[in-house]
Amino acid sequence: MIPDRAHVAIIGGTGRMGAWLAGLLEGSGHPVLKVGRRTRIRPEEAARSCDVVVISVPLEKAVPVIERIGPLIRERALLMDLTSVKLAPMKAMLHHSRSQVVGLHPLFGPNAIAGEGPLTVAVCPGRGETGLCWIRDRLQGEGYCVREIDPAEHDRIMGVVQGANHFATLAFALFLRRSGFPLDVFETWSTPAFRPVLERIHALLSQPDDLVKGLLRGNSAVLPFVAQYRQAVEDVEETLVRQSHQGFQDVLDQLGKRFGDRVMARRKS
Repeated sequence: MIPDRAHVAIIGGTGRMGAWLAGLLEGSGHPVLKVGRRTRIRPEEAARSCDVVVISVPLEKAVPVIERIGPLIRERALLMDLTSVKLAPMKAMLHHSRSQVVGLHPLFGPNAIAGEGPLTVAVCPGRGETGLCWIRDRLQGEGYCVREIDPAEHDRIMGVVQGANHFATLAFALFLRRSGFPLDVFETWSTPAFRPVLERIHALLSQPDDLVKGLLRGNSAVLPFVAQYRQAVEDVEETLVRQSHQGFQDVLDQLGKRFGDRVMARRKS
């Protein structure tokens, strides 16, 4: 049972996503210990004393931290993580603790602001119903959209949404660097369709290196989707090399059907 005024420890709470969750929970009246490399309180001490313990560290450090502090968490307490890959941390939390377990992945950055709809948090149930209800209620109470998902399915989807997507962005950035044009040429002559491409490159390169590497290397689902992406690039290139009007039209028709009636309507207008 998680107390109404649960004491929360966030390991990595001085980082950006840890600080986001700390602010959310403090706003709900929960005392929060933010544990970082320079804080006086140590992760082991926080794990023993708190009702809810959250792991918010770089992906490559998550499992070792879980292995270290998982056995120290009380059986009725709640252990969660905030990593963008779910399968390995979830297995570690379930194996190395007796506590309730939930995996979280906010599908946004720490400075995101809700636009047309609520921001989404992926939630992976692990062990214990009261802990799951506790965090779900607090997220929904702050206006977030909570979607439950199996950890393996989450990682497969993120293999495309984050992995292949970031791979393509990095590859295109490398292509621009090798193109021979100064960057200001692209800034000056950018079309409305090209500006978001440059913005995505700037946004990705402004992320911490360990985050980018973790997204690409920490999810085993990424490489198979990267291989599919590379094959798609080769297929489009072959169509251009062959200068096949019908082949190019077939590609556009297939994509139009796949991406819905709105695409087809725009093409006909």
